[in-house]
Order: sequence, then C-alpha cells, then structure tokens
Amino acid sequence: MSKEYYRKLIADHRAKIVKLRAELTKKKQDKSKKMKDLANQIKSTKIASNKERYRKQKITEAARYENEFDSIKKRIESEKRTIEGYKKSLANAK
Repeated sequence: MSKEYYRKLIADHRAKIVKLRAELTKKKQDKSKKMKDLANQIKSTKIASNKERYRKQKITEAARYENEFDSIKKRIESEKRTIEGYKKSLANAK
C-alpha cells in the first residue's frame, strides 16, 4: 500500500475521534440538563412516593449516561490504537 493511502486512513480516523469527542461533550451537556430537571422535580413535588421515584430515576439516568461515556471513551481508544497501527504501516511502506 502507498504512503498516501495510510495518510488518508489516519486522517479519516482522526476525524472519527473528533466526532466522538463532540458526541461525548454533547452527552455530558445532556446529562447535566437531565440531572437539573430531575433535581427540580424532586424539589417541587410534595408527594413522598413521587420524590422516591424521581430519586430512583435520577440514579438510573446517571448510570446510563456513565455507561454511554465509557462506551464512547472505549471507541476513542480503539480509534487511537488503529491510528498507531497505520502509523507503523506507514513507516514500513515504500
């Protein structure tokens, strides 16, 4: 394979990393907004069973977002490993 081929692959994977980081930032903003909304619901309700339900929902949502964050971070690491492999191939290419 030519050097230009590997350079293009590396550039494509770097672009994927940028998109994944943007997705991670958006998910963090979504989590922040959702947590604020749930906190306001907990504060505003007077019924104890509703407060308990909102608290459980808040815990569940926080765990879901953390799993999403971990998944995106793993995908970023995978892309970085792929780039390293392409860099090695580029160094060996003629």
